[in-house]
Amino acid sequence: MAQIPDSAILDLWDNGACEHPLDRALGLIALVESELSREELAALPIAERDRRLFDVTEAVFGSQLALSATCTLCGAESELTFSVSDIKELGSPNTERRVLRHDGRDYPYRMPNSRDLANALRAPDPQQALILSVLDRTEADDALIAACDAALEAQSGLEALSLGFDCAECGAAEDAPFDILDYLWTRIAAEARRLMWDIHLLARSYGWTSREILSLSPLRRAEHVAMVSA
Repeated sequence: MAQIPDSAILDLWDNGACEHPLDRALGLIALVESELSREELAALPIAERDRRLFDVTEAVFGSQLALSATCTLCGAESELTFSVSDIKELGSPNTERRVLRHDGRDYPYRMPNSRDLANALRAPDPQQALILSVLDRTEADDALIAACDAALEAQSGLEALSLGFDCAECGAAEDAPFDILDYLWTRIAAEARRLMWDIHLLARSYGWTSREILSLSPLRRAEHVAMVSA
């Protein structure tokens, strides 16, 4: 996958800063899958959406991911590292429709997508609205909703990813929830701010335009920043 230019990172940050996270995720995926429309991206199950967000992460920041996790027992911080290939080994999410057997009847359903989540968030009871959406029904009794909710939780994948680790301080076995969208956006925002600072320093010192500064290789740009900051 081709490397993403710095100008695209700034555009992502600029466009995504005011977007709802659901829309932001689609914009991030569109960066590397421009052949798909927003409607097509919104129809992807959340697990498949997140798998593609890992592809975006790899394209922008490389295959190695690092984060810190807090032990719930002693409060110590542990550094966690893993690779995008570790996630890909989990396999691609199953996008086929499923069948829930409940009370002697079969109920087809599917895993939620971005449209389902967006519509559910606008409903008085988001959880019920989400279940009705994946069942393609306008109403259902509480028992069916509970059964479908349990089925969704049991079959969740990347959309409910957690990382197991042993605390570096006390050795306790812990699980750290991991949200790829939050991780990716945090890194994009940090990188965009770093780029803005580079542009500010070099434009003030040399009178170069943003385009000229971003056209420099990262190494040459870093050397110029070091010179003007000395």
